[in-house]
Amino acid sequence: MDRPLWPTVVAGIVASQSGRVAEAEEHLSAAWEACGDNEHALRCIVAHYLADAQDEVWSELEWDRRALEAHAHVRDAELAPLGIPSAKAFLPSLHLNLGDVWLRAGNPVEAERHVLEAQVALDELGDDQYGAMVRKGVASLSRRVAEAKPNRSTTVIQGKVGQVGLEPTTDGL
Repeated sequence: MDRPLWPTVVAGIVASQSGRVAEAEEHLSAAWEACGDNEHALRCIVAHYLADAQDEVWSELEWDRRALEAHAHVRDAELAPLGIPSAKAFLPSLHLNLGDVWLRAGNPVEAERHVLEAQVALDELGDDQYGAMVRKGVASLSRRVAEAKPNRSTTVIQGKVGQVGLEPTTDGL
């Protein structure tokens, strides 16, 4: 890892994934404060994981938005220190999290927009455990969004590499 803050970020991610939320927030907040405005890869990852450490849905939404905003400036290989070979492959996860938080905030329309964005980017994922996990998450969120919008008829479709999407139907199914 060529950047001095990556070990702090990784410690925060490991703590987060181990359920040690306070420790995760401590590491990730320190990394956020230390990284510069132009360190988009760091800001993207840190914001993504800080969102998960929030107790309040609107705070989580703000951190998820920051992650997506920073991602727009991440060059393709900049996430390699975390084992993410392509910045594009991280986009489905960012939209998955935004869709989920919008749904929990009571806005299924905005949630659906992010589900669709995630689906468009699914082909960027590898055929590995991470890719399978994100695909499964997008499929689950797609169903939850459809259930939250009872006046809209939807069909779940299977496509390339297990892609799942929402498509309006005209047959009333």
